[in-house]
Amino acid sequence: MQARLNEPNFAYNKEVVRLIGNDYDNEIKFALPLPDNRKELVDLLTVETASGFESIAGAMRRLGVENVKSKQQEIDNEKKSRMKMFDPYNEGNGEPETPEDEESTEDNEPHAL
Repeated sequence: MQARLNEPNFAYNKEVVRLIGNDYDNEIKFALPLPDNRKELVDLLTVETASGFESIAGAMRRLGVENVKSKQQEIDNEKKSRMKMFDPYNEGNGEPETPEDEESTEDNEPHAL
């Protein structure tokens, strides 16, 4: 930039560029874009979480999930919703039946003599 200070189309603040002087370091990090093989990453993260080497939140971050807490809450809500839909005994209330409830229904049933 300093080499172009005297050019007529130089758009940066010339005073700031002059104040920089020669006391600076620059580094360019160039990374080639790798193909996103999401299936392999999901398989790897599944094994890591099942083995206890990675948390689910960490795995979600590695997959690129932006708001992990929100996504975990969404997943939990969907699980609860599915459990309520397919629970034939509790009729969708999501609470386990207590042994006292079972005893009271047994007492109300007619007994064969």
